Amino acid sequence: ASKKIQYLYLSAAFSLFLQTIIVYWQFLKQGSIGLFIESKLNSGLLSDIDANISLFRPSGTLLFPNETALILLILLIFLYPNIAQTKSKFQLIICFMAALAIILTQSRTIWFALGISGILLFFRHRKQISHSILFLGFKKILLFSAIIIVGLSYVLVPRILLISNIYAEGGAVPTRIEMINEGIEAFLQSPWIGYGIGTNEYILHSLFPDGVMSYFPAAVHMGFLQLMLEIGIFGFSAFIYPIWYIGQSLLSECITFGFSNRAISFFLGVFTFGAYYCFHPHVGIFEFPYLGLIMGQGLISIYEYDSNNKKFH
Repeated sequence: ASKKIQYLYLSAAFSLFLQTIIVYWQFLKQGSIGLFIESKLNSGLLSDIDANISLFRPSGTLLFPNETALILLILLIFLYPNIAQTKSKFQLIICFMAALAIILTQSRTIWFALGISGILLFFRHRKQISHSILFLGFKKILLFSAIIIVGLSYVLVPRILLISNIYAEGGAVPTRIEMINEGIEAFLQSPWIGYGIGTNEYILHSLFPDGVMSYFPAAVHMGFLQLMLEIGIFGFSAFIYPIWYIGQSLLSECITFGFSNRAISFFLGVFTFGAYYCFHPHVGIFEFPYLGLIMGQGLISIYEYDSNNKKFH
């Protein structure tokens, strides 16, 4: 079983590497690179007043840059326990490259999730990181970090500065608030079974012809509400219950025996998905398989706790 899990980690590492390379290539070209596996839907340029409209946002092989950032971070989080255990330099380098690729997507929600994940993992492994810094040399690392920050500043700085526009008319916040309010009203008209998969735009335009759908035809930018509109309370409860069950079962084990790296991978993955779906719609056919990877980490972790009944490191 352990060998099969290693094959899974290796597949995830190569998948992460492929997405990362394509993101870099698209960004350098500032457009599609013409691969048949690329999505044809993403123009890569935003017209939002809180976005840098002159800079192409790469989406890899997925539909949207935000979705690409989500999958990159989920794969990075999924690989974390294996890197911590095997000390694989190959996978560590891929994860570092993927973290930089996430910055290129300009996804602020995933930037936030990446930052929180990075801080938590830094404090968990601060001794090993300190030894690595001493081995490599503090000045070299400082210089390397400065080069990266300066190199990415033309992506980071405009995106951060333009956050001040999110509350302006036409910005992200007013549009989302109006969309969510319309979504809640629609949900209350059919709360138990919803309206069906992929019907958000149609239903909201039917109920509110002069609403958000008249100028921004898209699924509700809150994955949880979008899902409830599609499958209702019954379906949403069935969707959430396995995640909740794994989480509460694993948390009780962690409180008793301590947090294993695999358990941390599960909780960071759930946190990342949760943060993402607070601000973005889901594209389940592409994203939910990766949620399955995170749930698998949780199940394996519970099995390890039950099998060994001791504290993990």
